[in-house]
Amino acid sequence: MSFNIISFVWHVVNGLILYFALRHFLYKPVRRFMDERAQRIQSQLDEAEQAQRAAQAELDKQHALTLKAQEQLNLAAKDGADKGRARAQELIEQAQDEARRIVDEARTAARNQQAMEREAQRQRTVELGTAIASKLLNRELTAQDNSKLIDDFLNKVG
Repeated sequence: MSFNIISFVWHVVNGLILYFALRHFLYKPVRRFMDERAQRIQSQLDEAEQAQRAAQAELDKQHALTLKAQEQLNLAAKDGADKGRARAQELIEQAQDEARRIVDEARTAARNQQAMEREAQRQRTVELGTAIASKLLNRELTAQDNSKLIDDFLNKVG
């Protein structure tokens, strides 16, 4: 084996040509593809991070709205309970007023009934008194006599 310089130079030149050709046609496009892919992946990661931040912000917003809705619900329940108690108190007062009215009407009716009973008693007393007086006197009394006897009798009775 002998060392042939032309062959050696030719192999080195072929190696350099192959190196530059591969670098130009293979390495640069692959490198460019890999850089673009890395940029796309980084872009997707950034978008995912932004989406995660937006989702967290939306979650916080929804949580705040939920708390606000819960507070409003509690206030509405308290307001409803207060209104219910006020309505119950109003109904109780109306019932008490109605009961007072019924009692007053019953008292008035009782007084009227009592007055009518007194008047009826008075009439019966007058009739009995007249009958007794008539028998005692054995004669017919005039209206004036009758009235005078009644007044005397009522004054004595009371």
